Amino acid sequence: MTRVITSSVVRSTHKGESHGGVYLVDLQSGEAEQVVDWNDETISWEGRGADRGLRGIAFHGDAIYLAASDEIFVFSPDFTIIDSFRNAYLKHCHEITIHGDTLYLTSTGFDSILLFDLKQQRFAQGYCLRSLRQPRREGAARLLGSRTRRLVPFDPNGSGGPQAADTFHINSVHVTADGIYLCGTKLAEVLRITPGGALETVARVPEGSHNARPYGEHILLNDTPANRIAILERGGTL
Repeated sequence: MTRVITSSVVRSTHKGESHGGVYLVDLQSGEAEQVVDWNDETISWEGRGADRGLRGIAFHGDAIYLAASDEIFVFSPDFTIIDSFRNAYLKHCHEITIHGDTLYLTSTGFDSILLFDLKQQRFAQGYCLRSLRQPRREGAARLLGSRTRRLVPFDPNGSGGPQAADTFHINSVHVTADGIYLCGTKLAEVLRITPGGALETVARVPEGSHNARPYGEHILLNDTPANRIAILERGGTL
């Protein structure tokens, strides 16, 4: 296999213009074929990126899942849209990933990770990350976490979830049997939600990082401010 799928966000576009797409890229020849042109005019055009473009990509069986801010689209292998779904707590989705029969989504606009059960076709769980310095507005939700962060589990199908906020700019999620790993540009650390629901810091990373995930005993990430792809020690050094 020499071809990969990639998505794009064109931040500088205005209403009426294409603001992203999906491409098949042949790594051997260097040729690219655009298979989806994303020109939805109903999005929010405010801000640097806002709702523009398509972001996270994941696969389950023959289906291709693509994130578009507050909606997840399901494509067939020939890139025909076959389904889509939304959630009240899904906003400015960045990365997504699938582990087993569960789709994990970053909801950057709610400081949250959402879990979507692919078999039952429903949202099954939400986890909101909040700073201990912020007023607590989640009622009687369980308080978990460390000295500086708290993890608030919530029902993504109910009305008692978190208020919209982008405190940490959570943009990456990676899942293994050890738990859910997440990071954001304003976190400067990789966090793990354990299978038991505890919140742990597993690594320090440069502030502004994207796509951070465990890589053996190290952390693989896009060190965006330094314009490099890096494999770091968990203490943040090369």
